[in-house]
Amino acid sequence: MGLDNGTARAPTIYDVARLAGVSHQTVSRLLKGQTISPAFKLKVDKALADLNYRPNLAARSLATRQSNRIATLIYEMSELGPMKIMQSASTAARRAGYVLDIVHLDPSNSGSLSEAIAILNQLDVAGILAFAPNDITRAQLSSTEFRVPIYFEAENDDDDLQRDDRPNFNAIGAELAMSHLTDLGHRSIAHISGPLTWPAARLRVRSYRQSVSRHKLPEIPIVEGDWSARSGHGAALTILDRHPEVTAIFAANDQMALGALSALAQRGVVVPRDVSVVGMDDAAEAQFYTPSLSTVPMHFETQGQYAFEAILARIQGRDVAVKTDYVHTALVARESTGPAR
Repeated sequence: MGLDNGTARAPTIYDVARLAGVSHQTVSRLLKGQTISPAFKLKVDKALADLNYRPNLAARSLATRQSNRIATLIYEMSELGPMKIMQSASTAARRAGYVLDIVHLDPSNSGSLSEAIAILNQLDVAGILAFAPNDITRAQLSSTEFRVPIYFEAENDDDDLQRDDRPNFNAIGAELAMSHLTDLGHRSIAHISGPLTWPAARLRVRSYRQSVSRHKLPEIPIVEGDWSARSGHGAALTILDRHPEVTAIFAANDQMALGALSALAQRGVVVPRDVSVVGMDDAAEAQFYTPSLSTVPMHFETQGQYAFEAILARIQGRDVAVKTDYVHTALVARESTGPAR
């Protein structure tokens, strides 16, 4: 829908503000990548779409003499989390008048990170947003000097280096998953972890072990997966062979939980009567698994929004805002979990 005023001029933020019933400062904050209230955000997003509003990128770039492009280094886009975070960051960038240039890392190519860094240093960009989920990526990026601001969207499992003082989705999500199982009476709980070179996986392991210790549960060795359903399938078979007493499995993501469900069905184990299974992420398919999967939403869209706000703050010379209310999540209980046998 365009402006119904008989003119051909492009809509302005004042037009958007009038249609949304908010102040132009509120529209401006959203377009700059800053957070506004969810209710206002819905109204402004609708007005932007209805008016087909587009920021004048060329004019702003000429006025500020700064590129409107942000280079984005991404690893494992085939995984749900990185893909969703990337999509959300891209949407936030577009609203603020920026474009994300994606430089993808190939996990099977040991030289791809060096190649990616060389590309980043050649691009005419305002800043670099780096999604660095594993230790190798984070270490190499941290030891590289860049000529533009950079922000690492990387989980940190070092107690002395808590990033931005914000709560951690991974630690809290894993704690919710374990609390759900212990509340159901489970006392023999196995964990299928993600790859332990990823801080996110180690944070989930840490919460698992803390829960085991707090509830004085028997310690069952972690079985490491690689986030894939195939690895979850193999890990679940290992657990069944080595620990038949297990009544629940906490998988570090929904894909591995799916593999675990398949392995249990293959062995004739009924879920949740014999063994309960809980995952993390709340993948779109989780509610359509058989049985439907209990899981913890990780709200990747919020993480992507925060990542863009952070790199934008660095580009503008501002401190990255601390958000103590950053995490809002709760376990979604479905058919895959029930009382301990």
